[in-house]
Formats: sequence, C-alpha cells, structure tokens
Amino acid sequence: VRDEIDEIAAELQRLSANSDLVFTSGGVGPTHDDVTLKAVAQVCGTSLETNRQMLELLHHLKAVPEGDSLSAADARLAVLPVGAQLLPPSKDGPPDQKQWPLLLCKNIFVLPGVPKFFQAKFDTILREYLPPRHLVTRRLILAAPEPELVGGLDMVVAEHPGVKIGSYPVETEGKEGTV
Repeated sequence: VRDEIDEIAAELQRLSANSDLVFTSGGVGPTHDDVTLKAVAQVCGTSLETNRQMLELLHHLKAVPEGDSLSAADARLAVLPVGAQLLPPSKDGPPDQKQWPLLLCKNIFVLPGVPKFFQAKFDTILREYLPPRHLVTRRLILAAPEPELVGGLDMVVAEHPGVKIGSYPVETEGKEGTV
C-alpha cells in the first residue's frame, strides 16, 4: 500500500473487520510521509493527540534534562491515536528497542518498519500477549492431477470443517502432481 492515508485506512479497515489482529510495519516516524498513525486513528474512529505517557517515556529515552524540551521531531513521536494502548516492551529486544512500548489501537498493532525492530516487537507480541496455540501441519504430495482429487478432497473438507486444507497443483520433472 502506498503512503496515502486513505489507501492505508481502507486496507486497515478491511483487515481489521476480517481479522483478529492486524500488524502494520513502518510509517510511524516524524517525517511528512509517516502517515500510518493517521490512517490507524481514522480506522479506529479517533484523532491524534500528544500522548502524555509516551511524551514522558521519550524524555527518559532521549535523556532530556529536566526542564528542557524534546526536539520537534522527537515530540512528534508522542502524537498517537486517542485511546491507543501503550503495552510494556520486550526485555529481550535489540538494545535501543528494549524500552520502546508496543502500540495497540483496537485490534491493530502498529510496529516499526526497521526489520530487526519489527521482528523483536512481533516476537514479543507472540510470546507475551497471545495465548499459545498448538499448530499441526501436514503436507501430502500426490502423483495425481488436482481434478482427480476433487471428490475426495470435498469429502474430507466436509468431514473436518475446523481443518484448513489446501490443494496446490505442481509440476515436477514434467509430471503433474498435487500438494
């Protein structure tokens, strides 16, 4: 999605309405093209304003002496959707992200765009904020074209509605098959 508020908001709205959780990546810095938070606020039916808790955290993180102000760019980092939650950060992330909170607005986690920071925050969410899930996957490769499997697949899907079953035609060494 391009850095256009309406495009981001439309996609977030669609995803938010159809998913338990949505994760954004990037667009949360202080520059003119960092518009993700504006789109998140729009989807959450709120506005942006300076978040006092984030402002205080930034003073601490940036080691701003008492009585001094943050730079304008740093102060912009405290402008968040009204009602967004700042969740405690990971103790295991990269050193400069250990103190940075997770931002959650309704069911949308707003994560940094830098891959190592994104990964650290995502891992924290999985480990500390989501219930553990037992996931079992199986892969069956058949030496039969997909159309020959339709009847049997339809029966298995009907008998096991809680199981995700996919069928993917493949060609290996000139022979048709199905995964």
